[in-house]
Amino acid sequence: KGGGGKGGGGKGGGGKGGSSKLYVGNLSWDTSWQDLKDTFAQIGPVNFVEVIEKDGRSQGWGLVEMSSARDARSAIQQLDGADIDGREIEVREDSKSGAGNNTGFVSYNNNNDNGGGGSAQGARVYVGNLDWGVSWQDLKDHFRSAGDVVFAEVMTEGGKAGGRSKGCGIVEFSSSAEATAAIQQLNDTEIQGRQIFVREDREA
Repeated sequence: KGGGGKGGGGKGGGGKGGSSKLYVGNLSWDTSWQDLKDTFAQIGPVNFVEVIEKDGRSQGWGLVEMSSARDARSAIQQLDGADIDGREIEVREDSKSGAGNNTGFVSYNNNNDNGGGGSAQGARVYVGNLDWGVSWQDLKDHFRSAGDVVFAEVMTEGGKAGGRSKGCGIVEFSSSAEATAAIQQLNDTEIQGRQIFVREDREA
């Protein structure tokens, strides 16, 4: 099956101790982001999960952000070498996650510019009129029909994970063309019975 490989250099240094973001390698092509989230949720609260795909096919690796660096270290200790869908996964600190801990993520697919700046412009959309029960997972599932979603967030009171929804969110795609498609295809569609509106994120 190929896919994923063990990647360079062992288990990645936990010593810095600061990052809550993890690289997960050697995934089966059958492993979904939901599978990954369920596995890591056994360790602690999970803020973000992504299985990296190209043309709808898993690339054999993913990214997980735990709610704390302590949980991330526990995940490395307990899940590195664990079995998911018959593959022994690799879990280590995400070496690209040095860009500060704002609510967003460095645009992970943005390999040509590690700061997540230039090419992410125009690739984000603002989503309004969300039902308070809509989660970032719901948002991600709804918008993946328009393209490759690299980030989804529901805004909360005080910016705290698990806080009360403000009824709006942000979705970032891997390209501005996909963001444009999302605006055209998904504006005025419904999530959980509420009609949403979608526009370009003017603060991107």
